[in-house]
Amino acid sequence: MPGRTRTDAPDLQERPDMTSKPINLRQYRKRKQREDKAKTAEANRIAHGTPKAVSDLAKARQDLAKKRVEAHRREDKSSPDDGDNQ
Repeated sequence: MPGRTRTDAPDLQERPDMTSKPINLRQYRKRKQREDKAKTAEANRIAHGTPKAVSDLAKARQDLAKKRVEAHRREDKSSPDDGDNQ
């Protein structure tokens, strides 16, 4: 292709993450592992870092919402005629 240089190639322009510098796979793997560990730690801080009073309140609200939904059901689950007559 006359007039086209390597940096003009469309595949290099579309992928800015491509560099001519080699990648050290060991460092990449370790960095990825650290990032995953940090995400897990953040999730654990959220799940286990709440005070007992706050978590109890959240559980009580969730139970109340579940009871409200169950109270508004049209049919009872324990009805003898549930449509499975065979």
